[in-house]
Amino acid sequence: MVKNDKHCRMPNAKCQLGTWSIVNCQLPIGRNNGRWHFHFSNRHSDFGELSRVAFGNRQSIFIVWAIALLLCFAGCDTGSGLPTTHMQMGGQHFTLEMATTDAQQQTGLMHRDPMPDDHGMIFPFKDQAIRAFYNENVRFDIDVIFIDAAGKVVAIKQLQAYDAHTVSSDFPAQFVIELNRGLAAKLGLTPGSQVTLPKEVMAAAGK
Repeated sequence: MVKNDKHCRMPNAKCQLGTWSIVNCQLPIGRNNGRWHFHFSNRHSDFGELSRVAFGNRQSIFIVWAIALLLCFAGCDTGSGLPTTHMQMGGQHFTLEMATTDAQQQTGLMHRDPMPDDHGMIFPFKDQAIRAFYNENVRFDIDVIFIDAAGKVVAIKQLQAYDAHTVSSDFPAQFVIELNRGLAAKLGLTPGSQVTLPKEVMAAAGK
């Protein structure tokens, strides 16, 4: 994903290192319309205690957990529902999700299960620039393929799962493709390789 300030597109919410919080969130359940502070992560949760205090029965606990899951999916983009395109690289056919908005590009492949080897994500940008990508909150290793406006590969870097350090394109790039790690080498891609970008990807970059 693009290295930028980490955020969710939900007011008063934040995502960091697998932890998601809602601060002062309104939960209009039954007669208890109060302001609460919630915090949960992949390690612990305060929802059970909160629901026992506020509602006092197992049914209410289930309702609170269900709403928590809905809020998480609504507030933090999982990447589902992105438009896709099809592209040939190294003689192999790929289905690539297109991350075209700032929010989609900053989310990238976060919080996803591993991809099939014929899938990936492509990032079209409006201009050429030195690009920096990282892999925080991504559950699997990836290849990051940087491509310039003419379709030439300018750099290929690797990132491990949950890697928060950045890798650079080294040279100006207008497109970036993320694939499962090791695929770029299997496809024979190296800096200087030429790829043909789909029309819809070129259009998303303003070309």
